[in-house]
Amino acid sequence: MKAVRVTSDGLHLDRNAQIPEFEHEHSVIIKVAVAGICGTDINIKNGKGRCKDGAIIGHETSGIVHAVASGVQIFKPGQRVAIKGTRGCGNCYFCSVRRSMYCKNRRGIIYYGTTRNGGMAEFMVVDDADTYLIPDDLSFQGASMTEPMSSLIRSAYIASIEDKDNSKVLVIGGGIAGLNLVNYLDFIGVKHITLTQRSENRRKLIANLKFKNVTVLSDTELHSDYLQNIGDQHWGFDNIIDCTGNSEAIENGIKYLRPAGKFVMYGVPSKDFSININAFDFMFREKQISGALVQPNDFEDALNVIIKLSRAGRLNFHNYGAKEYNLEDFETAFSDLESRKIIKAFILP
Repeated sequence: MKAVRVTSDGLHLDRNAQIPEFEHEHSVIIKVAVAGICGTDINIKNGKGRCKDGAIIGHETSGIVHAVASGVQIFKPGQRVAIKGTRGCGNCYFCSVRRSMYCKNRRGIIYYGTTRNGGMAEFMVVDDADTYLIPDDLSFQGASMTEPMSSLIRSAYIASIEDKDNSKVLVIGGGIAGLNLVNYLDFIGVKHITLTQRSENRRKLIANLKFKNVTVLSDTELHSDYLQNIGDQHWGFDNIIDCTGNSEAIENGIKYLRPAGKFVMYGVPSKDFSININAFDFMFREKQISGALVQPNDFEDALNVIIKLSRAGRLNFHNYGAKEYNLEDFETAFSDLESRKIIKAFILP
């Protein structure tokens, strides 16, 4: 079979990879339908992400059950499924409190596409515990977005929007993450959502998506509004979620918090980026800053959200600027993403 592997000098197409075999009695072999490319894959390609040498990348995966081992009870060949990209050991403290992204037994973590072979191949082998049935009316592209959606749902949970009718919510960054997040927030009935996006062309595209409760502004427009209202503690936002990881965007965004506001970092900042805040302001006005990481325990909830969005006609990835590529064209897909010609790439093995 064909597969995209990590080597010491980048990513390469292996045209003679072996079709995977069962690893144990709970193994499921998947005929991959879609593998999404995300920021983790780009970092791996550029030598900035951790990945086992020779591993097949891809952790946003959906497909069809090809074969099941003897101990698999739920699944059978021909079923459509989504694959959860990561799982903890299930035994340590953090796994017991549903925070398995901090699993103590790091060797117990399964992370397809980094420590185990992932989905950017014609076939992959997974554990049945990481396999979820999907309905016939959900596209494979939509199903492959369950993993990133689980992270976004967690960021919204941490932001804890208290009043959907009156809370003012800011999402920083109109990339695929920001669009998926405002789509979700708009769908669940949050009434006052502002999305910032630097590119004028992207702002025009987003305007055509016709979200019900979303105002789209440039970074400059929002910051100018802030400068005109310095000292007015009623100006600003109750919940802010950054989807960029950009240091300037984060530093400015924190200034936009109203009293009791919560700032959540979903976008990944550089490791050496530090935030300078006025501690008195945060104490006296009860402001909060938090991070939001991938949460394996939210995968099933995220899949249910994806299904609901799909049935409501709200999974319009092509309208976002997404594009499909054959496996042989993976280099073009990565190039188009990095040059921002597209917003999301789906690999079709």
